[in-house]
Amino acid sequence: MAADNESSVEVGGEEATQSADRSVIVEGFVSIVVDDVAQAVESSEALVAGADGRIDGRDERIEEHGDERVSVATLILRIPVARLDGVLDDLREVGDVESLETSSIDVTDAVQDTAARIASLEATILRLQTFQDQAANVDELLTIEGQISDRRDELEGLQARQKADQERIALSTLTLTIRSFTEVPTNPGSFWEGLVIGWNALVGFGAGFVVVLGVLLPWLVLLALIAGVVAVLVRVLKRRRARRPQPQPPASSPLPPTWIGTPYGVDPYPGGQASPVQTPQTAPSELHTERPPQA
Repeated sequence: MAADNESSVEVGGEEATQSADRSVIVEGFVSIVVDDVAQAVESSEALVAGADGRIDGRDERIEEHGDERVSVATLILRIPVARLDGVLDDLREVGDVESLETSSIDVTDAVQDTAARIASLEATILRLQTFQDQAANVDELLTIEGQISDRRDELEGLQARQKADQERIALSTLTLTIRSFTEVPTNPGSFWEGLVIGWNALVGFGAGFVVVLGVLLPWLVLLALIAGVVAVLVRVLKRRRARRPQPQPPASSPLPPTWIGTPYGVDPYPGGQASPVQTPQTAPSELHTERPPQA
C-alpha cells in the first residue's frame, strides 16, 4: 500500500511494515463453522459495512454427505487493509474458525512501471499536439492525429490498470466460507414429512428414469429396426415355400387280383398285366374219368 509515511499493518497475527515506496496486495481465506448460516451471513455483512468495506460476491448451497447435511455460504469481502485485523477478530466471535490464511503480494515494480508508462504517454501526447499545430499540410495533420489517437487508447488502458491496482492495494480481498452441519433425518416425524420424502424420492426416481431412457432410446430404436427386418425376411421365406410345388409320394399299386376263384375262361389279369405263374387247367371235356370196373 502506498502511503505518505510508514505504517504498520498486522495481518493474521503477523506484523508487516509497509514503507511509502512499497505497494502490497493483501488476500486471505477464512473458514468458520456456525449453527445458523443465515444468521452468520447477516452478522458478517454487518461487520463489513462497519469497516467501510463491501461484498463483491455471495454464494449459498446445501450439500449432503451420507447422513450429514452441510449448509455452505461463501462471501467475497473487500475490506480496507488498515481494518482487516479488526474484522478477523470479529469473525472469530461469529463462529469457530476452522482455517485462516492470509498472504501479501508485493506489486511495487508493476505499479511503478505502469506509472512510468503513463507519464511517458502523457508527454508523448503533448509533443504530438505541438506538432499538430505546426502541421504543413493535411497529410501531416492526419498522420499526427492518428498517432495521438493510438497513444490515447494505450493511455486509457494503463490508467484503468493503475486504478484497479490501487483498489486492490487499498482494499484487501477476503474469501469467507461459512458452514453448518446437521444430521439428515432418517425417519419422517409426521405425515407431511413422510409425504415430502416420498415425493422427493419419486421426483428423483423419475429424473433417473428419464436419464436412463434417454441413454437406452437409440439402442431400442436400433433393435426395433433389426427385429422388423428379421420379421419381413421370415415372412418372405414362408411365402416362397408356400408357392413352391411339393413333391408327391409315389402311388402304391394295388396287388394284382389272383386267379384263384376266377371263373373259367375269364382273364384274371385284364389290361395286359403280366400274369403270374398259373397252374395249367384241364378242360372239362378233356377230363378222363375212370370208371370202376363192373362186376
